[in-house]
Amino acid sequence: MAAYLQNSAQGNQYFKTACVTMATHYHMLEQRIINRFYDKDEKNVFIPRLNEDKAVKLGATIIGEAFIFGVAASALVMEYRRSTLKEAAKEKQMQERLMMLEAQILQLQSENDRVLKRIFPDEQHIRSSIDVNYESEGWVSWLTSYVRQLSQSGEERK
Repeated sequence: MAAYLQNSAQGNQYFKTACVTMATHYHMLEQRIINRFYDKDEKNVFIPRLNEDKAVKLGATIIGEAFIFGVAASALVMEYRRSTLKEAAKEKQMQERLMMLEAQILQLQSENDRVLKRIFPDEQHIRSSIDVNYESEGWVSWLTSYVRQLSQSGEERK
């Protein structure tokens, strides 16, 4: 990648200028960091300029590395998004399954109460209510509310 960019910089004056400018700034920053690391006084240190060929090579290398980093970062972000969407779909499916199971429990309790009422007509069977979250939208919530209405109307008839 860097070799391709270096060849492109040789033929395109604008790209060559951009590479030289970027490499010069990078070189100055690198030299300042090195000088601070070795506790040299920054004001008295001479930082030599890069010649044009080295600057073009360094600038093209920086651009190539930045491109590779950008591609890798984009792939990481897209994979994270895909994973998040997959997890959300799985969570939604689990919530729908839970709502279906709760609706089935209510239906079975209603049937159980009717059977107990037939077997033991003189005894009162009191069941504690189950708190069920019915706020979901879609066919599962419709089915749950329908089963709940059936079980409540069945209890009222008794």
